[in-house]
Amino acid sequence: MGAAVSMSDYRTEPSNTTRVWQAVKGKTLKSVLEDWSATENIPVSWHTDQKHTLDYDVFISGTFENAVAVLLSKGLKNAPPYDLNDTPYRLNIGDNE
Repeated sequence: MGAAVSMSDYRTEPSNTTRVWQAVKGKTLKSVLEDWSATENIPVSWHTDQKHTLDYDVFISGTFENAVAVLLSKGLKNAPPYDLNDTPYRLNIGDNE
């Protein structure tokens, strides 16, 4: 098993690094965003039981924030709500009530 990760190990602000973000048809949204978040060292909180599966391959060029916004606004039908909190920097998926 890997070492435990503390909140201080996570990114405290968004990265401005531009890259190509990829996701393969048939993967779940949760799997895709967990992979992308791990690349940026950003924790993800899930507040939904809905399972979203990609209907096609996705290639998005941009920052992490841009890629998440494009994927959730144009890449999925009925995508769950999301937000990126900045204290601490975290990706929240679903209703956070």
